Amino acid sequence: MGIDCKASLNLRTRVSLRQGWNQIRIVGVGLALFIFSQAAYPQEVSSWTPQLETTEGRLRLVQSVFDRHPQLPSANLQFRINPLTILKPIPALLQKLEANAQSLEIAPSVVSGVSFVTTQIRYDLEKLNAVREYLKTHASRLNLNSFKEFDGDLESLKSAFTGDTKSFEKQVYSLLLLAPFIYNAQGELLKEGTAELIRQQIFASIEAVSASELSNYYGDFLPNHFSVKVSEAAAKPGFGRVTNLLKRVAIEFSEALVAPAVKPVDSNSSDSVEVRKVSIEKMSSSITSYRAMAAGDCAGLSIPYYGLIKDVEVFWIRKDFKIKSAPVGYVLVAKIFVGNKFLPYVITVNGSTLMESDIRAVLYLLQDSYQTSEFVVPDFIKNEYVVNYPEVRKGLSFSREISVEISMPPGWELVESYLDSRGSQYKNYYAARTLKNAKLVNLNEKPFYFVNKMQSPSFLPYKEVSSVLAAPLLERGILAGQATLRDHTYAATDQKTEMSNEEKQAVYTSLGVTEEQAYVSRYLTMASSQSPIDKNKFESLKTHLGFKLNDLNKLDVVTRAYSYAKLREEAPEIADEKTWNDLAISINHYLEIAAVGVEDALESSVKLKFIEAKSKLPGHLIGDAFWVRWPSLLRQRDSKVVEAAMKALIGKGDLPDEVWQAIEEKCKGNQAGSNDFTKNIFAIKQFNAHSEKTWKFIGDLIHSAARAYIYKNFGASKAIVEIYLRAAPQEIGDEFLRRLNNKLVMNRKVPRTGNMSDSCYFANFIFRLELNRRIERHQQAEAEVKSAPEFPKQANSCYLLF
Repeated sequence: MGIDCKASLNLRTRVSLRQGWNQIRIVGVGLALFIFSQAAYPQEVSSWTPQLETTEGRLRLVQSVFDRHPQLPSANLQFRINPLTILKPIPALLQKLEANAQSLEIAPSVVSGVSFVTTQIRYDLEKLNAVREYLKTHASRLNLNSFKEFDGDLESLKSAFTGDTKSFEKQVYSLLLLAPFIYNAQGELLKEGTAELIRQQIFASIEAVSASELSNYYGDFLPNHFSVKVSEAAAKPGFGRVTNLLKRVAIEFSEALVAPAVKPVDSNSSDSVEVRKVSIEKMSSSITSYRAMAAGDCAGLSIPYYGLIKDVEVFWIRKDFKIKSAPVGYVLVAKIFVGNKFLPYVITVNGSTLMESDIRAVLYLLQDSYQTSEFVVPDFIKNEYVVNYPEVRKGLSFSREISVEISMPPGWELVESYLDSRGSQYKNYYAARTLKNAKLVNLNEKPFYFVNKMQSPSFLPYKEVSSVLAAPLLERGILAGQATLRDHTYAATDQKTEMSNEEKQAVYTSLGVTEEQAYVSRYLTMASSQSPIDKNKFESLKTHLGFKLNDLNKLDVVTRAYSYAKLREEAPEIADEKTWNDLAISINHYLEIAAVGVEDALESSVKLKFIEAKSKLPGHLIGDAFWVRWPSLLRQRDSKVVEAAMKALIGKGDLPDEVWQAIEEKCKGNQAGSNDFTKNIFAIKQFNAHSEKTWKFIGDLIHSAARAYIYKNFGASKAIVEIYLRAAPQEIGDEFLRRLNNKLVMNRKVPRTGNMSDSCYFANFIFRLELNRRIERHQQAEAEVKSAPEFPKQANSCYLLF
């Protein structure tokens, strides 16, 4: 497939674009309109209309959507919806809307996109890491022997700390702080397994959490959605102070730590320029209820049906021009009258990874669609939460804004009335009374410079499914598992939240699967890098759904890499070597596609996921493409990224000169003071003796650290000395060894800045090291053991390591 050449070309292209940034700003960018080849898009253009009156008809539409977007079932677990029952009210709503209803017809569509040059958004890494460390500290303190739903975990803590109010409140504070990593909006567990496994997954999720995710968790999820569960719990005896603890989380953590950490910092350096892509695609009204599954917001539970109104349009947003790639968000637009003009009202844009420049690109594409530079946007002072993310609000804000009072399209209040009648636990931020206060803006205020534009040929976005039984068993099992989920679109306590057994059985019958097959499918929809497919899950999926190794390709590429490594370790017998190798090469190919520009990624979490997924694959199978981005990763400021990149090099064989150069550069900085970095250096050395100059430099550096430990009273890290002594004992000079031995053994003193355990540890280690040298030197093991110096008395209680 030419992966290596493509990766190198992309890297060179970015360099040349950066070098030409000043010229681009001065002369502007010429328009180049690219029409993608016909072969890149489906050629079916005939329309069809889903039949949503019956379970069978709804299942056909869900299957069609999942066929194009296989990532949707597991894309928004915090605000999880039942994709079947969410369609059920639509026919009745359309009847009430009458002439104000959109057609459900799925008609041909196009993808419109633009690539543009922008400055990267950067965050304060120290502040982000401080937030992560704070969360991990509380995760380690949480004293739960098993995880249940939120209400059950509160009861467990109450039982465990009966009579100790102070400790109980500390535990509840930690639980509330960690809620976005443990529960969905309804208080159900996001993760499955033993308490220890869930705890490990929580730590892994905290390590990988991004700035945009933190902003969503603590700016929207916790205060606006999970707070409902907290209020319900506070109404029960013994839990009255839970709401006060949630307020403490908001003040002490959300405002004091998270808000500064997720605020972008200015970056004017030349290497902060990048080329980005954004594309939009208009959605059929029949699938607009699914928009939140890609964006990570609550719209599927709170406001799913506004897209059915005639003068409302919803567009998928992607960060590339490929129709098969996963959408990263959506934009919802209502056409309204302002004076005597018919203008687009951009009510919301949602997507956790969208930046301010992405929003400008979306507006530019909408300008082409609506043929106007005048837009209406919300008044964020009066209705802040109509948009979830600060970056999106910035993208929709202009310095010259004219306040206007508008009326929503006909049918809006009818849908609003229906949503209110359901008794949803969520506030409707789309209510006409809150949206009437808006701002009139002109896009020409901020000219948008682009590199090129594209528009695809017309294509049918969702294929008509004639029979759900024609789908493979695995797909039918996944669909059945999703279609029988608890229905939270009716979330009030007096409303039904469980499908009846008769309704579930109708789904199973329509799809030709059993209840057990539907249940087992959750192993796939709940899979992640923290919970990959292991041997037991594989065997269960194989038995019930005919799962094969190549079906791992149905998972996102990072989860695929983790599952590959887990299965190859636990069950190598399930496939021959060629099948394993072919799968690894395929995973690497898609990782390369997903990771174009990863060294320019906005946040460390993106790099870490890429690095860790790569490290799961055999080095000899993935070729030179593996190394294209490693020098850049090794030069990152974030120590976590550097250490992850170092760890991924272990066992990968010969390293290119560029990688060694980056390692040596990092050794000249403070990075070598890190224990993990030092461990990785020596672990790599076991597999590669490529650069003696580099190894000499590293050896001298760590030798100096060890000398500082001896001469400056434990001033350097004990772990670094240990690593050096264990990894390179042949390089230790006799004089150095004698001094270390005298300090810790002969003097029989503990330095004032040290402690007894440190002294014992090294006394034990050095004694044995010296003993081994004498054995090797004189070839008289028994004689040397008898003549070795007596072990110091204060070390008698030490745990011997050898």
